[in-house]
Amino acid sequence: RITDYVMIVPLQGGGESTGNIDSAREYGVTLEGALRLDPMGLRGAKFDVKGQFRRSSLIDPVTFEDRPFDSSKPRNIEIDFRHDVAGTDWAWGAGLRNSSYTPYHRLAEVGLDYAMPTNLRVFIENKNVFGLTVQARWNNLLEGGTVLDRTVYTGPRGSSPVLFTERRHRALGQIINFT
Repeated sequence: RITDYVMIVPLQGGGESTGNIDSAREYGVTLEGALRLDPMGLRGAKFDVKGQFRRSSLIDPVTFEDRPFDSSKPRNIEIDFRHDVAGTDWAWGAGLRNSSYTPYHRLAEVGLDYAMPTNLRVFIENKNVFGLTVQARWNNLLEGGTVLDRTVYTGPRGSSPVLFTERRHRALGQIINFT
């Protein structure tokens, strides 16, 4: 239970600003675990798994309907594999993340804005390059993109006609990082 939750609220006489609402709720669970593969014969290898599941609820100050928090992640699941190759300075691995998102709300607009809801990545690492750990990572192998879906109203949403909608889905290529 949350009191004095900070968010964008409508102002008397029009407009909007950061302000407080009386109450809100959020509940969820986070599960984390590791599975070492040494007992199965793959020395130095492991899986790390993390899952977060959340639900949020507040009374929208514009429409007075129940809705989730702005731009939250109700689901975020990550699975990572890492293998530190025995007797060497080398490691390699892969990971997968999958998330869901909730829309944002403003006085006269509602939209969904996010990037790469699913990300598959791989890496290779050397732990002794002149005393430094160096890693090459190849991200976004599934080439997930960015999304902006929004609806803008002529006045307060819920009681005003739609002025326009925007649907923007942009492709993102694969991303290579060196650290």
